[in-house]
Amino acid sequence: MRRLKLTGILLGAQLLTTVWAGAQGHRIELVPRPVSSAVPKNVFALLDSQGTRLLDARGEVECEVWWIKTIPTQKSVSTRDVFYSNLAVGTLLGVMHFPRTGHDFRGQAIRPGYYTMRYALMPQDESHAGVSSYRDFVLLGSVTVDNGAQQTLPFHDLLQHSRQVTEAGHPAAISLVQVNTAFKTFPVLSQDDLNLCILQIKLYGRPAGAGPQEEFSLAIVLLGATAANGVTS
Repeated sequence: MRRLKLTGILLGAQLLTTVWAGAQGHRIELVPRPVSSAVPKNVFALLDSQGTRLLDARGEVECEVWWIKTIPTQKSVSTRDVFYSNLAVGTLLGVMHFPRTGHDFRGQAIRPGYYTMRYALMPQDESHAGVSSYRDFVLLGSVTVDNGAQQTLPFHDLLQHSRQVTEAGHPAAISLVQVNTAFKTFPVLSQDDLNLCILQIKLYGRPAGAGPQEEFSLAIVLLGATAANGVTS
């Protein structure tokens, strides 16, 4: 089973190892798969053995993320407004855990708990104009509702599951952003011009049906709200 790549840090027998620090005093460390009855067994079996934990300046956990060991992928299509066209909408990417109340890209509160992460694209219509500079997102679904039995969900079902998380009209959405190619070691935590706390990692995918495993980079906003106010979904 693969390991997250680190440079200049000896993992040894430690389960939790600091990887990088600096974004607004936040830092990340490796964390084993969640041993929790809240995560369905079929989802647990899909997760990589190690994930990433985000800690604030006081050392308190903001959130934890575990990714699927091998993510189903598709042929990429070159486009300016979609960064991860190798992923199909509704694809299960992993699990996110909030030990305390968290927030999505709109600043909506997310209750403590474990959530599935599925890939989604923001629709291109008038009601979403100006909501975000990015179309790529993950939508969160409670593991008690979205048990991961389907590796890909129809968009309608995805929205329904995610709206139950916020108990509002808007789904619980976490931004995906463009990969910064300046970083050569992973995982890495950074901060952009909007003060977004961004985790960049290496993931592994395999095209549907057959084919060799492929490595690709992905950048996700773990902390920071980017949405415009007053825009409906």
